[in-house]
Amino acid sequence: MVAAPEVRLTQRGRAGMQFLGHLRGISSGHLRDLAWDQFAADSDAHSLSEVAEALRPSDTRKWMKVVRDASKIAARSDAYRFERFYQFVGGHEIFVRGICATEECRDVIEENRRAAPVPREDGSSLELCPGLPLPRYFPAVEWHTQPGGWDGYDLYG
Repeated sequence: MVAAPEVRLTQRGRAGMQFLGHLRGISSGHLRDLAWDQFAADSDAHSLSEVAEALRPSDTRKWMKVVRDASKIAARSDAYRFERFYQFVGGHEIFVRGICATEECRDVIEENRRAAPVPREDGSSLELCPGLPLPRYFPAVEWHTQPGGWDGYDLYG
């Protein structure tokens, strides 16, 4: 069996992606922890927690209100707003920059798609059911803040 060629991004492509990945990592670590601490210290969050503890899993509308109210409380925090901003912008930019980076090596990626799959060492495999329908909400969600989700660009799958 011939191994598929290795996909290598150019230095420009790697550098941009690494910066955005680090930015998202820092925001999801330090800023998210700080936002959580600020949320936990908020007296309105304590009251909301008591409301949530009294709810049953089937209280869907009440849970939706709790989530909306919690979002409003969280949005009072600069750390929360910056964390959300960095996550959104980073995700969007990774999508955009990833297109440029992968287009530079489209031929190699497409060759990999045509190559025979490499068997796993343990002999296991994954076979997707082609007739399995997607949930109704799936096409409308921009997964990972990517326009059209990961299916929005043909090389991202």
